[in-house]
Amino acid sequence: MALQEQAVLQKIVSALEDEKPARSVDLDDDERKMAKGFQLLTLKPVLYVANVSEEDLLAGSDNHYVAKVKERAAEENSEVISICASIEAEVAELEGEDRQSFLEDLGIEEAGLDRLIRAAYALLGLATYFTAGEQEVRAWTIRKVRKRHKRQVSFILILSVALFERKSSHMKT
Repeated sequence: MALQEQAVLQKIVSALEDEKPARSVDLDDDERKMAKGFQLLTLKPVLYVANVSEEDLLAGSDNHYVAKVKERAAEENSEVISICASIEAEVAELEGEDRQSFLEDLGIEEAGLDRLIRAAYALLGLATYFTAGEQEVRAWTIRKVRKRHKRQVSFILILSVALFERKSSHMKT
């Protein structure tokens, strides 16, 4: 075990000496699990958010600075989300149909904040699980299921839905 840890540390130190973050090191699942125990800040996943002009966002083109950020992110196996803060400020003031109309008028499918949330959830391996009853709907943030745990989680989800329905039926009486 100590020799394996040393080998993983050597890979990470080599990257750090080259001024690259630990997350840029190609590690297999066992090595990544081992490295996680070192609690290195540069091993944490990163999501870059680039604030671009309205023109750049609507054109779908990257300016020189965003291209540089994307280049760096690719080296680190990270992602870049481009948003326009001025558009987001306007979207935040609108509700419902006005919000959707505004985005459609600009030719934007989804608000930047929504894209940011979706990318952050993906990066952290999270998903939203909804439960619904007659009186309430709840959203639960859960970890995404790995293939080997899918059967166990399916059972847990079925059980939790059954318990929720049972609890809801008791609330009616």
